[in-house]
Order: sequence, then C-alpha cells, then structure tokens
Amino acid sequence: FFWPAHVDRCAHESRAHAALKLNARMPPRSRTPSSKKPAAAATTAERSRRRGAVTKPSCRQRKLTFESASAEDAHVETVPDVASSDTEEEDRSEAAAAAAALSLIHRHRALAKTVRNSDWLSLLRRLKASGRFRTSASLLPPSGQMHLYGRVRPGAVGLIFDGGAVDLQHALCWPSGVFAKTEHHLHVGADGTVTLSGPCRLRLSSLEGLRAANEEADRRHAVWQHAGGERPEPSLYNEVSVELSGKDVAAIFVRSHEERHLVLALGLRSLFRHLFCGRPLPLLRIT
Repeated sequence: FFWPAHVDRCAHESRAHAALKLNARMPPRSRTPSSKKPAAAATTAERSRRRGAVTKPSCRQRKLTFESASAEDAHVETVPDVASSDTEEEDRSEAAAAAAALSLIHRHRALAKTVRNSDWLSLLRRLKASGRFRTSASLLPPSGQMHLYGRVRPGAVGLIFDGGAVDLQHALCWPSGVFAKTEHHLHVGADGTVTLSGPCRLRLSSLEGLRAANEEADRRHAVWQHAGGERPEPSLYNEVSVELSGKDVAAIFVRSHEERHLVLALGLRSLFRHLFCGRPLPLLRIT
C-alpha cells in the first residue's frame, strides 16, 4: 500500500498551519530547563499517585533493603483489626486471643502451616468436617524468625496451631534443610498407621532436636544484635507431621506487607469465624 505524496504533504502543511495559529494565540513562556523539568516531574508523580501505582524495587534494591534492615525490626507482630467490634467484650476477647497466640510463639509451642492460595477452601472444609487429620507444619523458634515453607506470593497466608493441644508423641519430625516430601513418601493406612518410603525415613529427628536447633539460631541472632558483624540468616523451615484439627487453630498470619495479601488474610479470617461460630482468631504478620 502506497500513500500518495501529495496527501502526506497536504496533511503536514495543515498540521503546521494549525500549530502556528495555536502558538500565535498562546502567551510566551519561559524556555529555561529549570522551570520545565520540575513541572513534568510533578505531573508524572501526580499521575502515579492518582493511579495508585507502586514502583517495584530491583533485585539489588530488595537485597540492600533486607541487609540494611534494623535488628530491632519486629518479625512477628499483631495486625490491628480494621473493623470495630460491637462490644467491649469482643475487643477484650480479641486482645486475649492475640496475646495467647504470641505467647505460643515465645514459649516455643507454635506450629506454623503455610497454605497455597488455591488450597484454602479444601483445607477449611477438612478442618470443619473431619476430626483430626495428618498434615505438615513447622515448629517456630521463640523469636518467630524462620524461612517458612514455600514462596510468599503463591502462599501468602497461613495458620498457627497450638502445639500444646496436639498429641506430639506420634509426630514425625525432620530438621531444617531436609526436604522430606511427605506428600509422596508418607502413607497413612485405613487404621491410621503411618509408613514412610524413600530416604526421608533415614533423616528423622525429634522435637527436642528441632527445639535445640531453633534455640541455637535465636542465640546466634542475639549475639549479632549485641556484637554486630555479619547478620546471621534465619534458619530454614523444619517439618513436623502431626494430626491437627480446627480446634487447634490459634491464629492466622500473613507473610508480607502487601495490601492484597492482607485483604486475603482478612477474608479468610472472616470465613473461619463463620465456620467456627464467631470464634476469635487474631491476625499476625510473620515476615
């Protein structure tokens, strides 16, 4: 397809003529760079603010932000409730549930289970319908600092279970760094007997071993807080295969500061309250 040359020339002349007429009507303005660039920058910032745009940091920026974080930054905290309660009694029950959940972590009795965003409905159905069922969780250290199972984006929300209300005598434990793959190597019979296949049966540990490793990781972090130097990396998640139920849930937690993840956690908490007759469930943030 060829565009006729005279049409292009006529269009160009018409645009030039219109521009001249527009410039003749407009008052003269300063051509200095200092007066032009700030206005453009302000306009861009204003547009970004109106659209609610969020600038993603680069990989290097995220790394520097993590490494320069203060040692006093809280890794476990309660998330304030955006909805006001109807009575003061509800407020007190929520505050008491939040204090009890934090106490579980500090007393080394909290089991954290991360859940994929797409698996929540099936998990809540099992928690509501069945009694106890065997699943995997991680024993949190008293500081709550641990690399939990799975990536944050596909698994942004999880549950805290009360380890004191769970029968841990028949728990199967694996230390940090051992990928047991229990979804493939752990088999539960009709009578409840558990059999293991593969190399995971050779790497079994005990709850005492997991607690000792967690306390050692917290001790290294406490030494770094006082002496400085290179910041120690939090320990990788451990795995505890145990029978859990909906009655053992002590809190729900979110793993990031992103608004969409917080909205997901609030919606899941409302659904949990509906299934369990308005039972108070505090929302924590574990990062």
